[in-house]
Amino acid sequence: MKNKSLATLILFFLFMENLLSEENKIGIGLSLFYPTGISLKYRIQPQLLVESSLGVGRGNHFHLGIQYEFYNIDNILYLYSGGAIAIEEVKKKEKLFRGIFSESRASVPGLRIPLGLSFYLENRVLEFFSEINLNIFSGSNVESYIGMALGIRAYL
Repeated sequence: MKNKSLATLILFFLFMENLLSEENKIGIGLSLFYPTGISLKYRIQPQLLVESSLGVGRGNHFHLGIQYEFYNIDNILYLYSGGAIAIEEVKKKEKLFRGIFSESRASVPGLRIPLGLSFYLENRVLEFFSEINLNIFSGSNVESYIGMALGIRAYL
């Protein structure tokens, strides 16, 4: 058991050293509106990124997806799009009797399709972003809505 734990710990530190050794690969920041919470971004290739957020939308919200920066102006302003899987907690209110309701919560899976704009400062050390996103969730019925996010990320 000790050998497995030690091997896992060594692999974790080697992996983290590799991630942090490359300049400006990991972005950590805050996003507002949909969702409001913590936002992470990891650059896989010059134009391909993995993005994730954990926060509050209509309920608790988590998404993980791929973004592609398809157009840039002077290596400062980038347009991006992509796709993500999402999980959101929703409240269900059910009428039991006159004036008596039952409330429950459920996590529903969904898809998220963002279209956004990123503005980078200081050699991609700081990013300001704005996006609109189409969200499709399938619970007891299929729901779709459009969200908007604004935020900032600092790159390590």
